[in-house]
Amino acid sequence: MQNARTYEGTTHIDSPDEIKPEFEVESYIKVQSEHEKLQAQIDEIKELLSTTKTSAMLIDNLEKDVMKEVENL
Repeated sequence: MQNARTYEGTTHIDSPDEIKPEFEVESYIKVQSEHEKLQAQIDEIKELLSTTKTSAMLIDNLEKDVMKEVENL
């Protein structure tokens, strides 16, 4: 092999001899974008849990209010 050049994400390899292409390639994901996707999912879950917790507290408070009213009858 003589030259390897990368243009717009594609690497081109030139050789003066006729060769049988045999090579290994490792591909790396864009860690930052994967991290951002995972963080967005975590944030959505946190929001859902927060909403669920708030709803549960409101229902619990309503139940207590109803029980007090029943006791006062």
